[in-house]
Amino acid sequence: MRYILLVFLVVFVSEAVSKKDWKKSLVKMQEKCRNESGMDKEALEKLKKSRVVDESDEKVLKFIYCLAVDNNFIDKKGNLKSDIFRKHLKDVGVKEETTNKAIEECDKIEKPERVLLLTIRYYECYAKYLPAEVLIM
Repeated sequence: MRYILLVFLVVFVSEAVSKKDWKKSLVKMQEKCRNESGMDKEALEKLKKSRVVDESDEKVLKFIYCLAVDNNFIDKKGNLKSDIFRKHLKDVGVKEETTNKAIEECDKIEKPERVLLLTIRYYECYAKYLPAEVLIM
């Protein structure tokens, strides 16, 4: 019984650290990508609250693309790096079934030629299936 409790505590603590680390690194990356894309702080806060992406706003498109590339979730051509994405989701405590469902469904999205739009399509799709705290925004 003590062994089971110890294993549970180790898993729980390591998962909490991963989520905490993710949130810290995400704040830094968001600031970096906000600066690179030219997006202002007010627009970032609005985007975080609404989670609605204005596809006509080039700065928003570049911001989300920057986050996805910098997190190594996609390559510069917009190809999803599902093995890295799966590891991230596991590290922050997303159940494997949830991850599998999200990747399966989001693999079916329309894939526009323009990489910035493709990144947004991925973001919008994954936002439907995954908890908000594990997303790049």
